[in-house]
Amino acid sequence: IESSTAIIYPADPNAAKEHLCPLGAVQKFYQDEMTGPLPNWMSKSEIENHKQIFSPENGGYRGGLNWYKAHMANLNSDDEKNVPPDRLQTEKPALLVVCTKDCVAIPSMQEQDMRAFASDVMVESLDCGHWVQLEKANEVNEIVTSFIEKRLLTG
Repeated sequence: IESSTAIIYPADPNAAKEHLCPLGAVQKFYQDEMTGPLPNWMSKSEIENHKQIFSPENGGYRGGLNWYKAHMANLNSDDEKNVPPDRLQTEKPALLVVCTKDCVAIPSMQEQDMRAFASDVMVESLDCGHWVQLEKANEVNEIVTSFIEKRLLTG
């Protein structure tokens, strides 16, 4: 669990370039039982809580990883083919918060993907890694509040 916590929540978001993105890198990280410094934006109690929730006795990361496995295997593709084209796009206001230091969910790709489904997108960018809601919680709350006030309550 120490390796998992270190690879999922690294202190340096660029660690993903070395330990998460290259083919075979995750397997090597675990085989070598690597760890690394954890981020300063997670308290010790949050880290301990994370370890307890995702302990092997509680199923580990199986649930979360199954989503990625299903996505990579295109398990939903037959269902998605049955969605009428006019139901794939929304005209409702949408908010996308991107992270400038996210090496996995690359901001320009996230925005492009979002605009394929939403015509009215407000994009906000924060200087942080993948876990924006943890790393920049106050800023995210301000952005969401502003979005609601400006785009939903007055629109």
